[in-house]
Amino acid sequence: MSVRSGVSGTVQDFMLYAGEDTFHGYQFSNDENALGHGGKVIVALFQSVPNQNCSVVYLNNYYCSLELIHHLCSVYGIFSVGTLRSNRLWGWDRKLDATMKKEDRGRCDALADNEKCVAVVKWYDNKVDNTCQFICQCRPILNNKMFLQANT
Repeated sequence: MSVRSGVSGTVQDFMLYAGEDTFHGYQFSNDENALGHGGKVIVALFQSVPNQNCSVVYLNNYYCSLELIHHLCSVYGIFSVGTLRSNRLWGWDRKLDATMKKEDRGRCDALADNEKCVAVVKWYDNKVDNTCQFICQCRPILNNKMFLQANT
């Protein structure tokens, strides 16, 4: 069973897994069919949201993918953030998990794609975790010097 709930935890919509009949009665575009089972579940659950523009959704690692986050924003205006499995980072140049594990705890690596409006942050705590989110635009981070005024 998949559930869409509000901030308070109240269930707003749910979907039961029924094998081949899971998506009976739902219409999907070719792009949505390409998102796979998890992506289609999220799209189906959000079809019942009356005002989708500027909605925000958190996706756990079963449902989350770079393509889904881009699709939700570009087609429905839904902003999203979620944890991402390492095997769903196709074609992204990133630090290998083994390399990060050799470094100090708290290390992170961030990647962004301004064309698709998606950013991924990979960090190491007890294990390597990935977070993916919609972004408006990514600008370079600059190192700023702080000048303190001397007491006179």
